[in-house]
Amino acid sequence: MGFFNNVFQKAKNVVKGIKRTGSNIVKGIKKSAINLTKGVKRGAKFLADIKWSDFKKPEVWKKAIVKNEENYKKLISMLSKIDPSAKKLGGFSPLQTVGEIVGALPLATSYFMRAAVDEKRQKRLREGNPDELFDAGISSLSFVPFGYIANKAKGGKLALKQLVKNARFGR
Repeated sequence: MGFFNNVFQKAKNVVKGIKRTGSNIVKGIKKSAINLTKGVKRGAKFLADIKWSDFKKPEVWKKAIVKNEENYKKLISMLSKIDPSAKKLGGFSPLQTVGEIVGALPLATSYFMRAAVDEKRQKRLREGNPDELFDAGISSLSFVPFGYIANKAKGGKLALKQLVKNARFGR
């Protein structure tokens, strides 16, 4: 009888595990459904509060574009404040550098979008303000494909290796 008791006990444990798993799945589905309905209600309330007629006004778009660029710059500068290695490296923040490299394209896009709507920036560009021209030039570099730069750098590296090799052996 000991063998069958052991088999029945194992089967009982498997059934308990299946019931427990099933009840956990049901609880998870209920919680997810509740959170989903709360999120949909919050989203609907947010959309109801928006003044859709404001989207037709150019001032609203100008304000949003300016705010977008400012927020992005704040985000990049905040990376240096939260980077623990910046203190060890004398203020240089690798995290901020990575953020600037990764975010170069969105930041450049926001720069040119702001230049399209900001009269002060347009005036400085027309007058030839060196700082503004430098910013525009640097921003436009982010649109150059990285693969193109990498291939040119690789070709330069091969040429440099060949030059050093020829110089070393006196050819």
